[in-house]
Amino acid sequence: MKETSSGTYAQVNVFAVTETLEVQLTKLANSMTTGKKYFFRYTAKNTVGYSAISDESVFALAAYPAAPSAPSKDDSKSSLTSIYVSWPLVADGDIVTLGYRLYIDSGNDGNYTRILDG
Repeated sequence: MKETSSGTYAQVNVFAVTETLEVQLTKLANSMTTGKKYFFRYTAKNTVGYSAISDESVFALAAYPAAPSAPSKDDSKSSLTSIYVSWPLVADGDIVTLGYRLYIDSGNDGNYTRILDG
């Protein structure tokens, strides 16, 4: 792992094969700084030796983004056959909000159906 796109790599952690992937990733994440980009290369080892080194992968440890605000209806843009709903984008730094989903209930049974995936 290295912390800039130039420079040399440093070995971070060698994990025991008996540990689950979840345990290994938790240990690695706890050693990283939120918001910082890290550059990784990987190798594997068996009884014959180490594999060739992988291409570089870039990762950043991110904090959980904030939840979106409650939507608001704009009566001036709504009609008897349409509704205009809006809400501000979540301010989440380098993590881009990719879209929103809209669900509707017919009013009869409490079951919602997704009508927008954008």
